[in-house]
Amino acid sequence: MKTINGQTLKRMLYSGRVRLAACAEELNALNIFPVPDGDTGSNMLRTMDLGWQAVAACDSDSAAEVMSAFANGAVLGARGNSGVILSQIFRGIAKGFDGKEEVDTALLSKACEEGVKAAYSAVVKPVEGTILTVFRNAAAVADATEVEEWFTRHIEYAATSLRHTPDLLPALKEASVVDSGGAGYLRLAEGMLEGLTGEELTFTDVESVENSGAKAVDFSAFTRDSVLEFGYCTEFFLRLQTAKTDIDGFDDEGLKAYLESVGDSLVYVRMDDLVKVHVHTKTPGQVLGECQKYGEFLSLKIENMSLQHEEQIGQEKQVQSLPKKHLATVAVAMSEGMKELFEEGGADAVILGGACTNPSTGEFLQAFRGLNADAIVVLPNNSNVLMAAQSAAKEYAEERSDVRVLVLPTKSMQAGYAALLVATDSEDADGVYADMDSAVENAACLSLTFSVRDTSVGGIEIHKDDHIGFLGKELCACAKTREECLKQLFLQVEDLEDKEIITVMYGVDATDEDRETVQSLAEELCPDAELLEYDCGQELYCLLISLE
Repeated sequence: MKTINGQTLKRMLYSGRVRLAACAEELNALNIFPVPDGDTGSNMLRTMDLGWQAVAACDSDSAAEVMSAFANGAVLGARGNSGVILSQIFRGIAKGFDGKEEVDTALLSKACEEGVKAAYSAVVKPVEGTILTVFRNAAAVADATEVEEWFTRHIEYAATSLRHTPDLLPALKEASVVDSGGAGYLRLAEGMLEGLTGEELTFTDVESVENSGAKAVDFSAFTRDSVLEFGYCTEFFLRLQTAKTDIDGFDDEGLKAYLESVGDSLVYVRMDDLVKVHVHTKTPGQVLGECQKYGEFLSLKIENMSLQHEEQIGQEKQVQSLPKKHLATVAVAMSEGMKELFEEGGADAVILGGACTNPSTGEFLQAFRGLNADAIVVLPNNSNVLMAAQSAAKEYAEERSDVRVLVLPTKSMQAGYAALLVATDSEDADGVYADMDSAVENAACLSLTFSVRDTSVGGIEIHKDDHIGFLGKELCACAKTREECLKQLFLQVEDLEDKEIITVMYGVDATDEDRETVQSLAEELCPDAELLEYDCGQELYCLLISLE
C-alpha cells in the first residue's frame, strides 16, 4: 500500500488506542521513583480517548480532516506531560497533512518532522531520553515506498531509541527502567501498524473520560413557554439484525436520505453490521422508529439542544455577573479535603486531580471560562500537570486575548498552598506572581509515602514497602518506620530552627501515632514554629508538610 486515506488512518488510530489500553498498567509501572503514583499509561490513554471521541463519527476519506479532528480532540483531552507531548505530536502531524486526501510515505516523514517540532516547542526545557527522543528518532524514516514498510521501520527505530533512553537519563538507568512515555509511543505505533495490516476492526464506543460524574441539568432553562428552536442532538449505535434486514445488501443511501429529510448535521458511519448515527432533529422518535426497523440500539443519547443553548447563555451571564477581579487563582487539588482547603485559602477555582488523576487541558479551559478576571494565576501543584496547564494557557490566549494567564510551576500541593496564601487581588499581576513564586522558593516541602518495589535512587537502597520521603522532588529518606523516615526528612531541611510555620496535610492513611510523631518532631526541632494541621484525605501520600 503506497498511500492511506482518512478511513484507513482512522482505523490505525483506533487500533493504536486499543494497544495502548492493553498495556496502560504496564506503562504506569515504569516509574523512576518507586512510588504508587505512576500514571503515564493512563494519561496517554485518556488523551487518545478524547482524540478518538472527536473522530469516531467522522466518515471523511480525507486524511487531513481525520487527523485534524483527532489532534484537536487530543489537545483538549491531553493529561500529564506525556499526554500533552503526544497531543502536540498529533497536532504537528495534522499540520503536515493539511489539505491532503491521501498520504504517502514521503508525506508521512514530512508530517512527522512537524510533529517533532510541535512536541519540542511544547516543552520549556526539553529533556532527551524521553518520548521526545523516541519519537524524533522514530520519525527519521527515509526511502520507504510502502506505508507498511515505513511503519515497520518507524517502530524499529522507536524500539532502538527506547532501549537507549537509560543511557541519556541516569535516573532511568539507576531505577532499571526505560522511559514510560517513549514506551507508550512505541506501543501506540505498534497498534497503528496492526490497524494497517490486520483484519477489519469493529469500532466500539469509547466512554467519555472528560467528565468524571454526571452533569447536573438545569431543567428550568427550558420552561412550558420555551420554543424548541434547536431540536435534539441524537446519537446512537445501531446493530443491524438479520431477522429484520438483508445486512449485506442494506440500503445505506436510503437510510441516509431519510435521516437528512427529518434532520441536519448528519454523520453516518457504517462498519459491517454496526451503524453509528449523529443527527440534529426535532423528531427523534421518528428517527428511532425508522432505524429500529432494521436492528436494535446498542447505545443511545438524546439531548435537548435548546436546553443546552439556554444553559450556555445562562453560564455566560453568570460569569459576567460575577464581581470583576484584577487577579484570580486556579489551583489543582488531589483530594476533596484538599479542595476545601484551597477554597478556604482563597482559590477562585479548584480542579480535582493530581497524582494518578491528572486534569486535562480542557478542564483547565473550563475553569478559566468560569472566571471574570483580568489575569489568572494557575497553580498546577504537580510536575505532571504543569504541561496541561501551560497548554491550556496558550489555548485560552487565542480565545481571550484580553485575559492574561500566568502558570506558576508549583510541583506539589504544599508549594501551591504556600503560594496561594500570599495571592492578592491586585492590578499588578506580575508583582503578585513574583510574591507567590518567592513563597514557593522559601517553602521546604516534605512528602511521605511508601515504596512499591526494590530499587536504588540517588545511592539510597530501597526495598518494597519501605517508607520513603521526598524533600521537594528529591527522594532523600528511607526507613522501615514512618517516624524514622519523617525524622530523616526534617533533619535535611536547611535553617530548620528558623522556620515559623509548619503546615501538615494528613492523608487518608494517617494515624493518631503519625500525628503524635509530627507534633513531637515539631516541638523538638522547631520549637518556635506555629503548627497548622489539616485532614485532607489524600491517597498515596500519608503526610504532606511545608515548613516556611
